Amino acid sequence: MCRQLVCEECHKKTWTGCGQHIETRALKDVPVEERCPAWEKGGSGTCKDATKAVLGQ
Repeated sequence: MCRQLVCEECHKKTWTGCGQHIETRALKDVPVEERCPAWEKGGSGTCKDATKAVLGQ
C-alpha cells in the first residue's frame, strides 16, 4: 500500500510503496504543483531516487 511522505531534497509531498495507490491514496489531495518534481518517476518518488534512475545507478 502506498503512503505519503515528504521528499528529503525538495521538501514537497511524494510517496512510497507499491505504486498502485499513488493517485487514490498517497497523493489523492495533493495538487501537482505541491508534489515533488520526481513523484511519477518510480521508486519511492523522491528527487534522489529519480536522479539515480536517470543515471542508471
